Amino acid sequence: AAAAATRVGSRLQPAGCLTTTVTGPTVTYVFNDCTGPYGMVHVTGTVTALYSRAGNGAVQAVITGTGVKVNAATVDLNSTVIASQSNGVKKADVVTNADATGPRGNTITRDGAYVVTWDTTSQCITIDGTWTTKAGVRTASTVVAGYKRCKGACPAAGGSIVHTSARTNVVTLTYDGDATAAWVTADGKSGTVTLQCGG
Repeated sequence: AAAAATRVGSRLQPAGCLTTTVTGPTVTYVFNDCTGPYGMVHVTGTVTALYSRAGNGAVQAVITGTGVKVNAATVDLNSTVIASQSNGVKKADVVTNADATGPRGNTITRDGAYVVTWDTTSQCITIDGTWTTKAGVRTASTVVAGYKRCKGACPAAGGSIVHTSARTNVVTLTYDGDATAAWVTADGKSGTVTLQCGG
């Protein structure tokens, strides 16, 4: 728990925006307008993480937060992460749920189950998972399969993202290893999109 508290704070800006309290296996994180390296998301509020040992040497973290401000939204969250490391490959199995209210009072529920790996030798990340978003009676989903990207390179060939909108429109994005990705819709429309990647 103490090591996790230190790691989280070292990755946030501005310096000192995060206060942590360690009590046994529990860390309480108090964010005050914290943002990450890209500055896209600003977080204010209190999040609690309970750490424990899982099987095969993995670490489990149960993360909860109520009324956390994320940009202009207010979020209640509950996530379970099982983290492991073997032969230089770090892996996180994540199951997450969040209820959010936007600045205009609109509410959504977001559920996700995904696996992320990071190979410290090749510096490649892989992602596989499913996310579902509910807003009122409408539901949208995103499925990521075989997404892999290495440092300084474009997404590897073979990965795909399938998004089903709340109006049941389906768009499939596929990668072929270069700086373009192909997309196709369920009704037969298709095209390509330019990616910001590569050397």
